[in-house]
Formats: sequence, structure tokens, C-alpha cells
Amino acid sequence: MAKALLAVVVVAVAAVLELGLVGANFQDQCDITWEPQNAKMTEGGDHLTLSLVSNSSGCMLRTKKQFIYGSVSTRIQLVKGNSAGTVTTYYVRT
Repeated sequence: MAKALLAVVVVAVAAVLELGLVGANFQDQCDITWEPQNAKMTEGGDHLTLSLVSNSSGCMLRTKKQFIYGSVSTRIQLVKGNSAGTVTTYYVRT
């Protein structure tokens, strides 16, 4: 019984690693399909920087495959003394 359980665990871990759920990065796993000039990948694709180049600009990022789990965090730096009325929007489609 213990050997069968161990075999199931080993197969499950191997499947997760094969799916690429560990170590994903923007460069390998994503395409920037709209306004790519507003996006810059850094540190081997581990980080993505978006820049506002006009009063209304943005960017679209699509993953090349589906992911079951993930996380997203954002750090925003506003223009000092001139950020009144700034609106940020984050759309996620599943």
C-alpha cells in the first residue's frame, strides 16, 4: 500500500514538472499582442515593465498556454505632483 502511494506521488510530481508549472517566465510563456512598445521584459523574462507613453496607453499580454494557478503583483509609480485623475485598470480574462 505504501509503495503504491509513493508511486502515485512520484508520478504526480513528475506530471507537474512536465507541465511547466514551475519556473514560468514572461519571455518563454507569454506573447505581447497589443502595443508591444509599451512593454519591456527584464531579468531573463522574470519581470515585465509597462510604461505609459501617452495619456491613454496600455498593453495586452497573453499566455501561450493555460495555467491552473498563478499570481500577479503590481507596483505603480505615479508622476510626482501631477497624478490627480490617474486611473489604473487591470483586466483578467479566464
